[in-house]
Parts: sequence; structure tokens; C-alpha cells
Amino acid sequence: MQQLPVGVSGPTRYRQSAAPELVATPTGVEFAWRPDRGHAGHMGDRTERCAVAATSPTVLVCLHSERQRRQDRRLGAAWAGSARWRQLFMGKTYVVCGASGRVGLLVAQHLLAQGHRVRAVTRDPSRLDWLAAQGAQVCGGSIQDPGFLTEVMRGADAAFVLTPVDTTQQDVNRVQRRVIDATTTGIRESGVGHVVLLSSWGAELAEPVGGIIACHWFEEKLNTIDGLNVVHLRPVWFMENFLWNIGLIKTAGINGSVVAPHTSFPMIATPDIASVAADYLGSLSFEGRSVRYLNGARDYTLVEATRILGAAIDRPGLRYSRMPQVVLEKGMVDSGGLTPGAAEFVTEIGLGISSRLVHAEPRSAANTTPTTLETFAGEVFAPAYHAAPDAPLRARVGGAALRAMLTAIGRRPV
Repeated sequence: MQQLPVGVSGPTRYRQSAAPELVATPTGVEFAWRPDRGHAGHMGDRTERCAVAATSPTVLVCLHSERQRRQDRRLGAAWAGSARWRQLFMGKTYVVCGASGRVGLLVAQHLLAQGHRVRAVTRDPSRLDWLAAQGAQVCGGSIQDPGFLTEVMRGADAAFVLTPVDTTQQDVNRVQRRVIDATTTGIRESGVGHVVLLSSWGAELAEPVGGIIACHWFEEKLNTIDGLNVVHLRPVWFMENFLWNIGLIKTAGINGSVVAPHTSFPMIATPDIASVAADYLGSLSFEGRSVRYLNGARDYTLVEATRILGAAIDRPGLRYSRMPQVVLEKGMVDSGGLTPGAAEFVTEIGLGISSRLVHAEPRSAANTTPTTLETFAGEVFAPAYHAAPDAPLRARVGGAALRAMLTAIGRRPV
């Protein structure tokens, strides 16, 4: 007899602290609940049994009064059509690595909404308590631990995997190597048959370009696993990267990076990536090894992007400046957000975009996604900007000095 998780129940009348029992019968599935004391219709400590016919999962019949039986049919029909019912009896099982990150979290939510079972992998389970409340099994552990990942992936239908850039590490590539080795070991040893990898544009490059080189390594290693069906998603530059520039805008009144101001390149919002990944996982219709570029809604220059962001935050005069690499890296380190090694990774990618070394495949209907920068600016960037604290006077003085220095060296904001 299999025990369902504590708190899982069918009709509302039977929700209580003790877990119901699940019994397989020749005609379907049978549950046993001990109803709460104090509920209307409570029948003492006698365990009541409810049967769900395998041929008609929308009908639930409880063995007590005819009046209550009719009520429970209605409640049972609603429950049998719910996401929780599908998770328990109809859905597939998925492992989502990086489930507390921007993309992984949305992938997990999509799969839960589709009625699937999700094992959400995170270093800190307390960050995903609310996702557990939605039905996810939160698995706390390190994605650098091959034994942990093997056990988490065992018995799963598919996995969503990635190699995060840990900005607290000086040698980011070394950490990425450990994640890749552990993840591929987990996939191979557990026998997972389908994988969706969050890779990156530029992953075809064998030369190091920031953290993108790790995506190249990851794709190559997954391609060596016999019998694995894998899709390598190669999204372009994340619009969410602009959130890192809120501090710069508040202190110096400009937007900036190392990318040339008039270089046009594609940008994508992370919800669009998650939606595509969840569609692949939900259908499991892919076979062999394939690459899917995700090019966002269209291309933008950073001058144009800065105008769009400025309009969304009521700063129509916001301008963009191409900053010297050393200045930008120092600013990222001094802000406390990145190690010197991680800051260098960020600027390497920006320089790769400017030189066109990092580029996407030609735009098509298949790789174009719906969310525009205008939508992102209004729905995500502006609320984050207004929620951030204003810069203190000392920081604003430093920002004014930065603008003066940029003008002096010919990097006047445009």
C-alpha cells in the first residue's frame, strides 16, 4: 500500500493532517481517509473509503449517505480535473535543475501547471517552500555532486539542465566544469532518456568567451551519451541583464556596457525561454540531438534599448555610454556583486557581441519569440527600478565624476 504525501487529498471535506492511503484495485484506485472531527457529516473514527474508477476518473463515490455521495461526486469531479490529480496519476516526472533561478523556476511552474510531477533541484530548499506548496518535490543539494544528481534523476522521464555562472567564484569556468561533469554523470547513471539543456548563443565557439565556453563543453559532453535525446536551447542576450544596470542609472544617470553603441543584436526575455523549454519537456517529441536558437522578438542597438528603458522609468533623456573594460569591471567588483573573474566574463561576452564573434543564426519564424523589449521595460524593468533605493549623495557625486571622465576620453553618452 503506497502512502500519498501528507496533506494530499481529494474532496475538500477530507483534507486533514493524516495522509490518505492509496490502494490499487481491479477497477481503479481506492483511497482511505479518516475525516476531520468537527466536519459536517463526520462519522466518528471509522475510516471511509472512496473509489475512483479507472475508466471514469471524474467520478468519485464515497460509501456513506446518498446525499453526501452526490456532493462528493461533484467535489471529486472537480478534483479529478485538477493539476494535482494529473500530477499523481497522469503526469510525467521531470527534474528541473536551477529551479530557484529565473529560467528554471518558470520551467518548473509550467510543468506543474501542465499536471506533471517536478523534482526541483536547488542548493537552498527554503527558497522554494512556496513551489513545494504548488506540488513540487524540492530536492536540496549541490549540482556539483554526481551522486546526488543520479538519485534525483533516477526514474524521471526527462530533465532540464544548465550550468549557472556563479559570480561569487573567482574561477567560474572551473566550477562550471564540475557542474557539467556531475550532471552528465547523473544523466548517464540514472538512465534519463530526454534532456533539455539551457545553452547559449555562441556555444558553437571552441574558444573561450566568458561563461559561454561552458555551454560549448556541456553540449559536446551530452552529445557523447549513447541513446540520449537532447535539445540544446541557444537563447541570445537576456533582457534581464539590464537589471544589473539599475545602480549605474541611479548613480550616474546613464546606461553603459562595453558593447558598441550602434551594434544591433538580439535580446530575449527569460519567460520566453522557459515556455519553449517546457513545451519540449511536456511533449517529449524530440529525438536524437538538435539545436534550437531563440532570438527574441527583434534586434536592438543599446542606444535604442536605453531610450526604451528610459521611457519606461520616466527618464526620456537617459543616454548610453560605451565604457572602458577596466572601468566597467572595477564598477561591478566595487558594487560587491561580482568577483574580478566573474566581471571579466561579463565584459568578454560584451566584446564578443561587439566584434560579432558571438552571434545568432539568421532570424526566422521558428526562432523568434514574442516578448519585446518595450514589454519587458514596462512589466519588469520599471517596477524593479522604482523599487530600488535612490543612490546616496556620495554615490551620485561619484557618478558625476564618471560621466565627466567618459566625456573626457571620448565616450560621451549618446
